[in-house]
Amino acid sequence: MATTSKRSLRSLRSVIENAPPEALLQFFCQGDENFSAMASAIADPLGALEKQDTEDAREFLIETVLALESEMTLPVEMEAQRVLLLADGKGPTALKTIAGQKLTNEEYDAAYAQRGELAVALHVHALHRRVFDDGVSFRNARLWRDGKLYSAFDVELDHPKPVDGAAMPLDKFLGAVKRRLQLPVDCGLSVVDLPETDSYKASVLLIVRIPKDITGIAEHLNNGGRRLRFLRPQKEVLLIYTPAEQRIEICADTAPERAVVSESFAIEVLGHNVSLKPLTWVNYDLSRFFRTLELDPPTVSGFVIERTALLEIEMRLARWNQRIRLSVPFGDEIEVTAQRYLFPARVMQRASGISHVVIAVQYRRKESEPSSFLEITISDRNRCNLLSIPDPEIRRLGRTLLTEWNIQQPFKDLSAGELGDFLSLLLELYEQDADTVPATFFSERNVDPDRLLEAKFIVRKGVEDVVIENDHDDFPPAKDRTYYAIATEWLEQRIVEAFQTILPISGKQEITPRLFFVGSMLIDEKQVPCYLARGLADKKWFVDAEARLRARSGAGPGIVFCGQDPGWKCIAANIIMTIPHTSDPSAAFETVDAAFVETFFRANMGLAFGGSALTLIQSEDGESGTLHAPGMPDLALFSGQQVRCFRLLVDAKKKGLTAVKTSTLIEGSKSMSLQQMLGAKRWPVFKDYLDDVGQGWWSIKTN
Repeated sequence: MATTSKRSLRSLRSVIENAPPEALLQFFCQGDENFSAMASAIADPLGALEKQDTEDAREFLIETVLALESEMTLPVEMEAQRVLLLADGKGPTALKTIAGQKLTNEEYDAAYAQRGELAVALHVHALHRRVFDDGVSFRNARLWRDGKLYSAFDVELDHPKPVDGAAMPLDKFLGAVKRRLQLPVDCGLSVVDLPETDSYKASVLLIVRIPKDITGIAEHLNNGGRRLRFLRPQKEVLLIYTPAEQRIEICADTAPERAVVSESFAIEVLGHNVSLKPLTWVNYDLSRFFRTLELDPPTVSGFVIERTALLEIEMRLARWNQRIRLSVPFGDEIEVTAQRYLFPARVMQRASGISHVVIAVQYRRKESEPSSFLEITISDRNRCNLLSIPDPEIRRLGRTLLTEWNIQQPFKDLSAGELGDFLSLLLELYEQDADTVPATFFSERNVDPDRLLEAKFIVRKGVEDVVIENDHDDFPPAKDRTYYAIATEWLEQRIVEAFQTILPISGKQEITPRLFFVGSMLIDEKQVPCYLARGLADKKWFVDAEARLRARSGAGPGIVFCGQDPGWKCIAANIIMTIPHTSDPSAAFETVDAAFVETFFRANMGLAFGGSALTLIQSEDGESGTLHAPGMPDLALFSGQQVRCFRLLVDAKKKGLTAVKTSTLIEGSKSMSLQQMLGAKRWPVFKDYLDDVGQGWWSIKTN
């Protein structure tokens, strides 16, 4: 076995070089199976260091560790990396906050009697692992709070109330998360009350540990044998709720987890009705200022709005690091100034985005009160100064104004009916290879993207540059040049939920990132497996999905839903069903229902068994085709050589010939064998259709 390189044990070396001997002894000799083997191997140098702490003793311990096998050292190295996170920067204060709430007085005193912050982290890691894990999570949350949060939502509660972590209805909350994410087992949860600091108001932190699917790993043993290990990985969702600001901040890997956990918290813990007052996603859309720099004062209950004006705007030019800023005092018309200095050079039309604005609002609370001023600053699409305003009514005023101007939009998910209406369009979006789509994607389909923006399936990414040859030519409007980022994971989640609602079926399993099992549908007293696939028009992804589905053929013929016609009617023993697109969205929901799917399956089920006669259908250019073999699933052919090979085999079978020679089948190719010509990756699939007669002769199988 190879020993571990010095570079890969950088964190472990740092711990050994800097921690007190008694802390190292606790760390290496803790009751964790990942540590036990190493503890036995380094017992002598570790004991020598405990007796006499010298530089030579530490170096001897390091050399002993480096000489160990990587299977023994790497798990401990990963834990050493986490220990160092809590010994530097924001780590020590994060650990102290968690330890102060989770440990008893005696345990806390013992931990902080250690010599130095590294020793404290090692002590807590060895004796209080859950507290240590929560400390790492809180440390990560603090970093994300400094501008790296994935999402934040504002909640407009009718009767705000303080939130006590110990009094939360956690069972209802976790039950809702498990139900909506369709998890196989319960989630883990840690709750921490965060005290007020100079930067943040008092809040509560929820660390939700979400279980993933069981994974099997084949372990190679020293004797050459094999052992299969099963484990269920987990991932964390971090949620911070600040009652004074009525804001949910959340960090998670995927959009479905962010949306589901946020809404479940709002409903079950805060008692909020998201159907009447949807969560407001904190993401500011400044594209309206491409059309006009004027802001009309709307009506806001409890306030008299006298005047609103844009005072400052910063635009990014051809590259994001190039910027130009226009600023005027309150009372001047910024539109007039822009027309004089920016419009002649077409700066607004040529700009690639808006990164900063300052808005001034002159208002009164009552007719008799003097005027007051509110200044709203928005930067980089997700930073706004409203949170720093202590008066909740003034914050409400600012949020209402931003919503009325469509700068800040509420997160409004699609209802069950809308989900069906938009299903074909969502599937087309899901099929896109690129991460973004231009505005023409929607205009060509007569669809307004605004509703999809509200549901966060897409996000405005920027405005495309336009090159014009004549300065007198008109630029296309900014909306027509906008391009949108696709929230693929959120799309995937909602499409699966749409199928499960329409059919109805339940259960979800990720087979590959482009292939999902979405449940089984009862048709003619048989369970028909249903799948959602993406990218089947690409040979690479078709072959990958085909191999996965053939491995599941024991479940019988099924249905594979997709949003783009791949050119094939079957994949393995499954019928491909492309959801039809209609220019009238309301017709889509009426078409895609359980009865329609059942009828489609019955009408095409014969294709899953190769039809009633041996035939080969090829394209006009002969570069692709489909083999129909009775009793076998249709076989897709992707090259002229594959088509020619199976054409010879089919013709021979129909003529009553026993077999065809290999040399005849590979003639015209540079291959030396049939397997080489057909391709090694897909050879296991082809073997199901080929009968090796012997001595270089082949025939085609039929059942």
